[in-house]
Order: sequence, then C-alpha cells, then structure tokens
Amino acid sequence: MVTTKALSPVKMISDAFDLFEVGVAASVRRLEEKELIPSSTTSFFLIGSAIELALMCYLSHKGFCNEDLVNINHDLELALEKANTHGLQKIASLSDDFIGSVKELNAEFKYQNIQKANINPTQLTVFHSLQGGALQLLGVIAAEVGVAELPGI
Repeated sequence: MVTTKALSPVKMISDAFDLFEVGVAASVRRLEEKELIPSSTTSFFLIGSAIELALMCYLSHKGFCNEDLVNINHDLELALEKANTHGLQKIASLSDDFIGSVKELNAEFKYQNIQKANINPTQLTVFHSLQGGALQLLGVIAAEVGVAELPGI
C-alpha cells in the first residue's frame, strides 16, 4: 500500500490557531448577546477542531502518515493518547481539568455530532477549561514544530 505524507505541520498548526480564534470570538460575541446555547455548540466544535488539528500536526511531525491520521477519525482521546505515547506529555503539562474537558467534548465530537450536545450554562467551566488548555496545547505544539511567529503565541 502506498502511503501519503500528511499536510505540512506548519500549515496544520496555523489552521488550528485560526479555528481556535474563530471559536473564541464566536463564544464571546454570543455570550454578550445572551445567546449561549447556539454559540456554545459552534464554539465547542471549532475549539474541538483546533485541538484535533493541533494533535494531528504533532503526530505528523512525529512521522505519522496521512493514513495513520485518517484512522484516528476525529477521536480526540485517541489522538491525545497517541500524541502522549510519542512524547507530548514530556513537553506539555496539560491539566486534569483540560483532559477531562476533552473527554467530555469527545463523547459527541468523535461522531461529529456536536450540534446534538447538551450544552448549558453549567458547561461554561468545561468551555473555559478547553479554551485555556487548547491555547497552551497549540503553543507547545507550535514551538515543537518550529513555529513561533503565529498570532496568539
């Protein structure tokens, strides 16, 4: 079987930052307008996508080919587990709150059913944990792949 190389890690982390920034911007705008539920589902999905792309970037940097990445199939827990196995845990100190929030998000995200998630005001803690942890994760991975001049770093 022929394997194809994944996208450039630099492009992947750049796109991850873009998704993250849009997800945060959408949440702030909607929170100010008091439309928490619809925006939250969009923001959760975008931040989940940013986390996924950052983890894919890291794995690509560690030598995973495109087929390996496709086999992860939107499963954030699996991607995080594989990244940790390949050294992420040595360079990133991710909080238990962040990891728990990723697991909670992943229950729907890995099936791409985020619009069905029951997001309510009590989940703001989960969102804020995802937001803070994702920014840290993106920054660590950007530094690992040699990118230090992206917005937000």
